Amino acid sequence: MLSPAKLTAATVAIARDVQARLNADRRPDRSEQVLWRELSCCILSSQVQYSLASAAAKRIHDRRILTGTKKTTYRRIEQRLFNALASPLDVVGSSQRYRFPRARATQLARCWMRLNSQTLTASLSEHTDPCSLRHWLVSEMCGLGPKQASMFMRNVGITYDMAVIDRHVIKYMANIGMIPSPSISITSLRSYERFEKELSRHAVEHGFSVGVFDWAIWIVMRAATQLDLL
Repeated sequence: MLSPAKLTAATVAIARDVQARLNADRRPDRSEQVLWRELSCCILSSQVQYSLASAAAKRIHDRRILTGTKKTTYRRIEQRLFNALASPLDVVGSSQRYRFPRARATQLARCWMRLNSQTLTASLSEHTDPCSLRHWLVSEMCGLGPKQASMFMRNVGITYDMAVIDRHVIKYMANIGMIPSPSISITSLRSYERFEKELSRHAVEHGFSVGVFDWAIWIVMRAATQLDLL
């Protein structure tokens, strides 16, 4: 079993690798197509395994459903999204079905409609402050909560100063004594930001931004859970 000290030490070691990889990467691709693919993936990953969400987002991306011409209708976009999500997907060599094709098709279509004639690139560029951008994403992009919004911003390289607080991160925080229980729930952006502030303090103590550190937490906790080390 991993003690709190060993759990943190393992996370610090992985965080070094994550930071080194980010330092070695060139400037992230923020083309309109990539932004929509990442936004779609974050919305589609709610209550769904990331590999399945990624496969679904890739299909939408390959069909250029959200990045084609604006000269179409909301209903047409919604139907094309539903068709893409309703048929089986190839996920690492196995055929799987996406769990919520209608609900997510509606959410993605509403995101597309919300931008009207403006590109996603232009909409994001209107917010120079990451906190302001996350608030806008949560309030205006249907299906994005604070976790998904933070993940989107991290995945496209906008900021690494925001946490993606999922069940693995919450379990880590409970295991090292930062919070009383792993069953605690985050019900609002305000409460999310409180947990994020605590985690950020912990990350900075070890020399990392919270976005890098919680990425490492996810890797460590997922492996530790699979190996029954917790």
